[in-house]
Amino acid sequence: MSAKGRQRRRSRGSAWHWRQTDGWYYTPPGTKRRVPLLGEDGKRIRGKENRQAAELALARVKVAGDWRPEAEPTMAEEWLVAGVCSEYIEYCRRGVAGKSISVDYAAEVKRCLNQLCEYCGLLPVSQLSKGHIEHWVRSQTAWQSPVTRRNAITIVLTAFNHARDMYEVKHRLKGLKKPPSRPRLHSFAAEDEDAIYDATDEVFGDFLFAAIHTGLRPFCELARLTADDIAETNRGLLP
Repeated sequence: MSAKGRQRRRSRGSAWHWRQTDGWYYTPPGTKRRVPLLGEDGKRIRGKENRQAAELALARVKVAGDWRPEAEPTMAEEWLVAGVCSEYIEYCRRGVAGKSISVDYAAEVKRCLNQLCEYCGLLPVSQLSKGHIEHWVRSQTAWQSPVTRRNAITIVLTAFNHARDMYEVKHRLKGLKKPPSRPRLHSFAAEDEDAIYDATDEVFGDFLFAAIHTGLRPFCELARLTADDIAETNRGLLP
């Protein structure tokens, strides 16, 4: 791989030097613009040897909340990211009322999409790129689990696909990569599981056994099962 290719990847999210002006710049997420980096004295940082000063200047930009995409002029009737998010949040609200969408899912959609709107809600959908979403996800420092990041990306894709299917709002997020799925694994050792059954009555023990061995969430899924939801077959009980 050429040195030029490696340099192109390093410039994403980091400071880069432009030999023509001998100055340091950064490229805002989702754009191809170059923005000069300034020292604490307000002057442009120059000199290839001043990489550390340039990286510190870029860190100040990010901490100040300026590391966000800027919307370019567009037609007044064009859909904004906030409009897509608002429409899907409202769709989920109606789904909860009609009992086709769970309350927990609707709440998670609202939380996730409101955070996205804080980042780039005023950006026209036509200007939104996969790079914007990738940087937004990386910037959520509280999202340590890949499952959390995967769920957030899934919600965003679902919202924009909903706008595309219902209102013909075209977007450029197709192919946005998500962290790999991770199935829920057992939570207890066999000895711990037996100890739990010994410490409770038979009915609640059966409930815990079903929760542990099916992966169903205790109250929003398992507790809502009735006899009408189960079929008895030669392989056992099936939902």
